[in-house]
Amino acid sequence: MRGPLVEVILGPTPQDTQLIVDAGGTPKAFKHFLLVDTGAQSTCVEDSIAKALGLNPIRFTKLIGVSGQVEDRPVYRMSVTIGMKTDRGVVEPAVFTADIVGTNSPVTPQPFMGLLGRDFLQFVRLVYDGPKGEFELVDYRHVSAPPPNIRSGWKGIASAKKKAQKHKRRH
Repeated sequence: MRGPLVEVILGPTPQDTQLIVDAGGTPKAFKHFLLVDTGAQSTCVEDSIAKALGLNPIRFTKLIGVSGQVEDRPVYRMSVTIGMKTDRGVVEPAVFTADIVGTNSPVTPQPFMGLLGRDFLQFVRLVYDGPKGEFELVDYRHVSAPPPNIRSGWKGIASAKKKAQKHKRRH
């Protein structure tokens, strides 16, 4: 698979982190790449990540994988941190909580551990320059009014590029 990869930090939710600290433990977090996938309905990561974080499934969901087979897959609630540029051009961590589907590890190792799906992408504008292999994720709140069908869910996303500020001034 080829496409844009985004580096994220996956960890327990802020509430779970506090419970771990209160119990005298040390919360874990892992840095991985996710493939930006406009064809994936849900954000997914390999089950091994959730297990390494000590997370238990909050529910199960039906998922149609690449094979076309329907499977019951675990859903984990975790925090996702993405470094995104602010309007000042400074990269800052955008942290949010998401329900993420656990998947089997692929037979052939990949340079990414999961997919960043439409459940996230519906809240941003994705600009992808295939020949250059570059992309931007821009928060709608920084460039214009959000489309009317956007629901709350992924929170704390900052503007990905100064371009968003320029776009706002033009419109």
